[in-house]
This record gives sequence, C-alpha cells and structure tokens, in this order.
Amino acid sequence: MFATILLSLVVIIILIVIKKLKLWGSSESSGPPEVAGSLPFIGHVLYLGRKPEEVFMIWGRTYGKLFSVNLGNVK
Repeated sequence: MFATILLSLVVIIILIVIKKLKLWGSSESSGPPEVAGSLPFIGHVLYLGRKPEEVFMIWGRTYGKLFSVNLGNVK
C-alpha cells in the first residue's frame, strides 16, 4: 500500500518537472513568436504609427524573419 502511494507520488512529481522544463510539447510553442505588448481589442495597431514599415523592420530584427502581430481581433 505504502509503495503504491510512493510510486504514484514520484510519477506525479516527475510529470510536473517535465512540464515545467517544457520537455513535453505544448500548444504555446507552435507557431511563430508573437510581438510583445498586444493590447486587448486593438492589438498592436497603436505601435505602428505613421511609418509602420519601420516598426516592422525593428520587429523583424528583434523576432526574426517570421513573427506574429495582432491587428485588432485578427491575428
């Protein structure tokens, strides 16, 4: 009885450690990186300003050639 409880506890702890170390796949890791600072409902629209091409160039240098941006409710 005690051995079964101990084994179950060890397995649960190992699964938690694996999940925390992200050795187990998650849905968050799929897809391109998303630009930080998205606001609810409007996304990154306020960050674009008058010259959005310059902002996209900066984001490209920061996040790489492929990244995700929220423009309102559209991703």
